[in-house]
Amino acid sequence: MSPVMRRVLVVVVWLLIAFAQTSQAQMNHADSLHRILKSNKIADTIRIETLIQLADFYCEVNADTAMIFAIEAKTLVEQKKITRLLPRTLRYIAIILVVKGEYDLATSYLHQAIRQSPSDSTRFVIKEKALAYNLLGVITNYKSKTDSALYYYFKSLTIFIKLDEKIGIANRNNNIATVYREIGNYPLALKFFFQSYQTTPTPRAAQNIGKTYMIMNEMVKAKYYLLTALKLYDQDNELDNTGVAYVNEELGNLYSSAGKSDSAIYYLTRALRINERAQHQNGIAQDHYYFGLHYKNNSMWAMAKSEAEKAIQLHRVGGEKFGIAESILLLSQMELQLHQNNQALAHALEGKELSQSINAKDLQKGFLEVLTMIYESNHDYNRAFAYSRQLIQLKDSINNEEKIKQVANMEALYENDKKEKELALVRAQKLAADAQLGQEETKATLLIVGLGLVTLVLVIGAFAYIALKKNRKMLEEKNEELRKLNQTKDRFFAIVGHDLRGPITSFSGINDLLNWHISKNDMEKVKAFGSKITQSARQLDTLLNNLLSWAMSQTNAVPYRPEPIQLRQLTQECYGFFQHSLELKQIQFGDLTTDDLFVFADKNALSTVLRNLISNAIKFTPMNGAITLEANLVHDLIWIHVKDTGVGMPPEKMATLFVLSENKTTSGTSGEKGTGLGLMLCAEYVALNKGTINVNSEVGKGTVFSFSTPSFQPKELQDLKQEMSHG
Repeated sequence: MSPVMRRVLVVVVWLLIAFAQTSQAQMNHADSLHRILKSNKIADTIRIETLIQLADFYCEVNADTAMIFAIEAKTLVEQKKITRLLPRTLRYIAIILVVKGEYDLATSYLHQAIRQSPSDSTRFVIKEKALAYNLLGVITNYKSKTDSALYYYFKSLTIFIKLDEKIGIANRNNNIATVYREIGNYPLALKFFFQSYQTTPTPRAAQNIGKTYMIMNEMVKAKYYLLTALKLYDQDNELDNTGVAYVNEELGNLYSSAGKSDSAIYYLTRALRINERAQHQNGIAQDHYYFGLHYKNNSMWAMAKSEAEKAIQLHRVGGEKFGIAESILLLSQMELQLHQNNQALAHALEGKELSQSINAKDLQKGFLEVLTMIYESNHDYNRAFAYSRQLIQLKDSINNEEKIKQVANMEALYENDKKEKELALVRAQKLAADAQLGQEETKATLLIVGLGLVTLVLVIGAFAYIALKKNRKMLEEKNEELRKLNQTKDRFFAIVGHDLRGPITSFSGINDLLNWHISKNDMEKVKAFGSKITQSARQLDTLLNNLLSWAMSQTNAVPYRPEPIQLRQLTQECYGFFQHSLELKQIQFGDLTTDDLFVFADKNALSTVLRNLISNAIKFTPMNGAITLEANLVHDLIWIHVKDTGVGMPPEKMATLFVLSENKTTSGTSGEKGTGLGLMLCAEYVALNKGTINVNSEVGKGTVFSFSTPSFQPKELQDLKQEMSHG
C-alpha cells in the first residue's frame, strides 16, 4: 500500500471520530461527560449518548477504554430496547475496531448496523445506515479492494442525496475521489473532489484538491488549494486539528520539494506543534518522518537519521506498522550514506520483513535497493546479485499491477457513467416527490391567500400612512441639516475672506520694502525680512492645507487607510517641520515618546492632527517657552499629549474650540494669525482614527491637548515567535 493511501486512512478515521478541539478543551469535555454519568436522574437516552461521546473521546487516546464505554452503551440499548440507537452504538464499536486494526470484526459490526436500519426507519436511523456504508468503504479501500470501496461509497452517497444533506453529499464525493486518486485516475478524482468542494466548500475538500495537484506535480495549483484549506480551517468554528496539521505537512513537503527550506521547516514545525498539543501520537511520529525526508532532500544525513529514529520510536508505541516500515527505510538509507553499513543492514532486513507482512510493495522495493547497495559496498557480490534479482522481479510485479490499474481505470470510467445515471435517477425521483408535495402545499396556500388579501389591503393602508408620516419627518430633518450646512459654509468663507488676505497682504508689503532696501543696497535690512517671509509663507501654507482638508471632510472624500506606525518616527518628522519656527521663538521642544509605541491609524490624518496641535502650541507660547510631547498606553489605546507653557485660555473659550465660528480668530504671541479651522480638523481626524480629543488649560500657565488613537500590537507575530521559542 502506498504512503498516500495509508496517510489517507489515518486522516479519514480521525475525521470520523471528530477530533476537533485542543487537548485541554477535550479533557474538560470528558470531565463533564463523566459527571453526567454519575448522576442517577438522567434519562436512558442521555446516558447512552454520553457513553457514546466518551467512546468517541477515548477512541484515539486509548482504544481499549473507548471500547468499554461503547459496549456499555450497546448493552444499555439492548436492555432498554431503544432500537433506534442500536445502529449508532454498533457503528462506534466498528470505529474503535478500525483504530485497533481489527478490520474484519469491524466489518461484521457494520453489517449488523445496516441490518438494524431498514429503509422505512426515521431520518436519524437512515443516516446511521449511510455512515455505516461509508465506514465499510474506508475499510475496503484500506484493504485495496477499490471496487468494493466505490460500491459502499456510492451506496452512502445515494442515501445522503435522498436525505438532501449537503455535508454528507460533499464528504461522500470526497471519499469517492480519494479512491480514484489511489488507483491513479486523477481526472476522475479531481471531478469528484470539485463536486465535493462546490457542494460545500470545506477545508477538507480544498486540501484534497491540493494534494491531488501535488501528486500530478502541478505545484502552483497545489499551493493555492492548500492555502485555501488553511484559510477555511481558520474560519471554521469547530477547528479540526488533524486537518490543519495535515495541510501544514503537505505545504511543508511541497516547499521541501521546491527547495525552499525555510518555508518547509516553518510549516512542518506548525504541524508538529499542532499534533503535540492535540496528543496525536501517530501524527507526531509522521511529522518527524517528514522532517527526515526534508533533511534527506538537503543531504543532511545525520539530521535525517535522527528524525527517522524518533519516528520509529513513536510509531512503535502507536503500533503503526506502515509508519514503522517507511521510517526504517529512511533510517537504513541514511545509515548507508553515513557508511554505517552494519546498522543499515540490520535495519534493512527488519524493514524488508515488516513491509512483506503488510504487503507494502513500494517499501519492499526500497529495502531491496538498500540491501543490494550494502552488499555491493561490502564486496559480497553474490548476495548483491540475489537481492537485485528479487528487486527486478518485484518491479515487474509492480509494473503488472500498474497495467491492471490502467485497465481498472477504463472500467472505472464506465462504472462512473453508470453510477452517474443512477444518481441522476435518484435526484429526478426526489424532484418529482418534491413537486407533488409542492402541489399539495399550493392548494392549501390558495385557501389561505383569499383571506390574506383582505388583511393585506388593510395592512398596506396602515403602512402607507406610517410611511408618509415618517417621510415628512425625514424631510424636515434634511432641511434642518441643509440649513446648518449653509450656515457653516457662510462662517467658513467669512473666516477665509478675512484671514487669507493677511499673509497675502504681508507678502505684498514685504515685496515693496525689499525693492526699496535693495535699491538702497541695504543688505542687512533685506536679510532681516527672511523670518517675516518664512512666517507668512508657513501661515499661508497651513491655511491652504487646512482649507483643503476641511473641504475633503465636508464631502466625505477623506481617505481612511489605517496602517501600523511607529509614533516616535512621526513625532520626529513633525519636529523637523517646525524646527525653524521653534528656533525663531527660542522655544524648547521635548519629545518624550518612546520607540516601542506603535499606533494603528491613517498616517495623513494623524500627521495633520499633530502638526495643527504643535502649530497651535507654537502660536500661543511666548519667547523662551517650552512645548512637550508625551504618550502612554492605556488598555488598547495610546494617548498623546501636546503640552505648552503658553498663555492658556478661559473655560468659555475651550467650550467652542472644536466648532467653526466666524469670530474665533485669535492672534498668537508674535502676531501669528489663524482661522480656527485647524482645531476643528483635529477633532474630525481624531474621530476618523477611532479616538477622542480633549483639552485642559489655565490662563497664564499653559494648555494640554490630549487625544487617543488605537495601539498596534502585532499579536499574531508575537504568538508565532512564542510558539517557535517554546519548540
